[in-house]
Amino acid sequence: MTRYCHISMKYTLYFFQKTFVFSTNFIFLLLVSTTINAQFSDTIKFKLKQSKVLIVSKSLDQDEWGFEKELLENKDDQNLVRLSFSLGNMQLNYKSIINGIVQYNEIDYKKLNSRSLSINAYLKSFNIKKQYLKVFLGIGFEKKKLVLNQQELSLYSDTMIFNNSNQKDISKNILTHNYLTVPINLSWVLFPKQNKRLKTQFVLINHLLLTGKSKFHFTENNILNQQNIRNDFFNTRYYLDGNLTIIWNKIGIYFQTNFSKYSNLYKDLFNYSYGITVCI
Repeated sequence: MTRYCHISMKYTLYFFQKTFVFSTNFIFLLLVSTTINAQFSDTIKFKLKQSKVLIVSKSLDQDEWGFEKELLENKDDQNLVRLSFSLGNMQLNYKSIINGIVQYNEIDYKKLNSRSLSINAYLKSFNIKKQYLKVFLGIGFEKKKLVLNQQELSLYSDTMIFNNSNQKDISKNILTHNYLTVPINLSWVLFPKQNKRLKTQFVLINHLLLTGKSKFHFTENNILNQQNIRNDFFNTRYYLDGNLTIIWNKIGIYFQTNFSKYSNLYKDLFNYSYGITVCI
């Protein structure tokens, strides 16, 4: 009887020892599994430029390691080419528009038919404050078309004169200037919490004169005469414009005027234009 009890006690201790070892290993493996699972469930994401930290919960159906794709999308968004097209009516003004709208009388032109056309491609953008304040840099083209009335332009080496030609049947009488433009666009959302579609842009537009051309077509004695002249017409090689645009979604209205003089002959000559802008 004593031997039986001794053997039973021996096997009982052996059983408890094995159970303890198994339980210890099981708890250890459980802790390791939980730790590994936590590493995959909660992710810390760093953005070096913006120094942001993101913790992704396990309950969210989200790719924790997709931040590289997000960074690439932000980079692509900054390098995405954006286009804008503007068409408006152009007016001549005596001195700066800051002093008020004063009609320029030295040049007789058709106010409703004179136009300003511009196309800009914004090649680079910089985020100043998230998605609400940005700076765009681009390149573009602008054409200013002045439709003259019954006036014939006479060009000399040091001046040009507009003479009345009431006796001629004029079919075309325009003066155009083409510019290469370098716009610097500051764009911001007016009400970021209420409406992100309403945006405002202030653009500094650097103008570099490419060509100037006048077309004077008239009929005299039943004969069509055409006088086409290529010249800068004493316009400056460079001048600076300012443009204010309000955009709803992708369509907006703008007002634009020059900040520096653009004519070497007419010192007090300024222009302004207003019209429609379409952004793509």
